[in-house]
Amino acid sequence: MAGERIVLYGPGGVGKTSLCALAPKPCFVDLNRGLRDGNVASVSADDGAPLVTTWEELLACLRSDVFNDYQTIVIEMALEVQKLAEACVLRTVKSSKGERVTRIEGYGWGEGWQHVYDTFFSLLPELDRHAQAGRHSILTAHNTVRKAPNPAGEDYVRDEPAFNQPPTKGRIGDLVFGWADDVLFFDFDRYVSEGKAISAGTRAVHPIEQAHFRAKSRTLRESVVIQEGSDELWQRLFAGGAA
Repeated sequence: MAGERIVLYGPGGVGKTSLCALAPKPCFVDLNRGLRDGNVASVSADDGAPLVTTWEELLACLRSDVFNDYQTIVIEMALEVQKLAEACVLRTVKSSKGERVTRIEGYGWGEGWQHVYDTFFSLLPELDRHAQAGRHSILTAHNTVRKAPNPAGEDYVRDEPAFNQPPTKGRIGDLVFGWADDVLFFDFDRYVSEGKAISAGTRAVHPIEQAHFRAKSRTLRESVVIQEGSDELWQRLFAGGAA
């Protein structure tokens, strides 16, 4: 059975890392350097130094056999992955004039972002290979608010996974959204009282897109309230959405 390709995004502090640690037998690629649970497996050297510091090392890591004994690969976080891709482009790709550039915009209008897009794209077949082997992949991301174009009326704003991207071509966020089986928005529950947002004290993962956030799932059909220490989300997701 193929593994799921998942994007889990939400605000800082909502508990994305802790929730991912409850996935089936996870191993983290901790690009964010935010993993604090010593009981969770991660890709690191014996002295604790990170093995993955460049784009080439990330691909080599995913092509190795280090994940053979695990069921879930967790990559934290999406924006850090993109930063590795950007650094790779600046290091290896010259401008159309054959010159080295020091920033993505230095390639000319839109050209640098297209290079980053193409580089980032090469990550997805590596995760697809793990999915074909039955291994789940979770790419975590912070949320950001962007304007959503609306051909039927006025544009509006919504939450979506955070990437550095131009407003037109080379949008990695759209690439990743189309690639993933599940894009899950993990947020604090709130209600509005007298014009102020008040925390309800609960958190939930939302798999169905609404006007104010992007989401999708090929299995889940309703939001899942997250209880501390509970793996209910993963049980339902990997069981085909059954409660």
